[in-house]
Amino acid sequence: MENNNEIPVDFIKTDSKKLSDVQKKYRGAIIHVHDTNKDDLYIGNCKMTDNFNIGTMDENTNTIAVGGLKASKLGDLKDKSMSQIIMDIVCPLTYPTVTTDPSITISYSGSTLVKVNTKLPVKENISFTANRGKLSDGSTYAGELVNNKVTQVMSPDNWGGTSAETVYEITGTGEFADGEIPKDSHGNQYQSGQYKSGTVTTNQITITSVYPIYINTDKITEMTEMPLIDYNTERTFQVTIPPEVDGTLDKFRVNLPSTFTSNSTFTVKQYNSLSGKYDIDINMVKLENENNQYIRTTDVNDTKTGIAKYEIKLKK
Repeated sequence: MENNNEIPVDFIKTDSKKLSDVQKKYRGAIIHVHDTNKDDLYIGNCKMTDNFNIGTMDENTNTIAVGGLKASKLGDLKDKSMSQIIMDIVCPLTYPTVTTDPSITISYSGSTLVKVNTKLPVKENISFTANRGKLSDGSTYAGELVNNKVTQVMSPDNWGGTSAETVYEITGTGEFADGEIPKDSHGNQYQSGQYKSGTVTTNQITITSVYPIYINTDKITEMTEMPLIDYNTERTFQVTIPPEVDGTLDKFRVNLPSTFTSNSTFTVKQYNSLSGKYDIDINMVKLENENNQYIRTTDVNDTKTGIAKYEIKLKK
């Protein structure tokens, strides 16, 4: 007797070596895969021969932690394959983390404390190093530096010019391309762990341009140019001068930059041979007809315990 409820079935044999091609061509089809090691059955992309079947058990049944498999509910496992569950037990699922962020470091081999009217660097004098970062699995985080280029900015803008009395700040920016998609401990792609292209700001190089300070350290009658001092922040330093002569200009003198004003910090203390400290206050007065040159007003004999060593505190 003929059964009118039968549904016709088409059997198609294919010699395709790639399962995904067959699944794409015959969407939703029941696919029997046979090779020399085993037989597997798929419905579309779902591998039926590896499915975890909870049968009629309540999905809210608690499970226990086993190996790397965390305690949860039975329903949390029903959509996993047996291979996935076993893998969770023997090899806990972990994701790579960022251990080193991508960075760009700029550097300059020239002096960063210069005298006013010194030639400043050009962009070609600034070198850079790009670090694409690292993940905890040892892989590289970001992609290549786009065009292997860093855009440099000097503020105030004076590339290759002569310096004024100011502070020049050099920074740069560069862009890294997308990184490769990392994989979790099970070898699956970890999409949210991928580095997405973005701009990275470099470190800052600061070049400070100042006027020199002159002190009569070599000869009591002559002013000597001192090593440069960044007086934009408060600085304290010591000097030793030749023997001084009371009643003359042959005493401790300091020639400050003309940009120092009455609001600037300028104090002097003389070394006390008894206390072993710089604790003798010395009053300095500006000499007439001199360009910001100061001399001590008190006689040397007024501070008999002092010797020819001075401590100077400066801030413009």
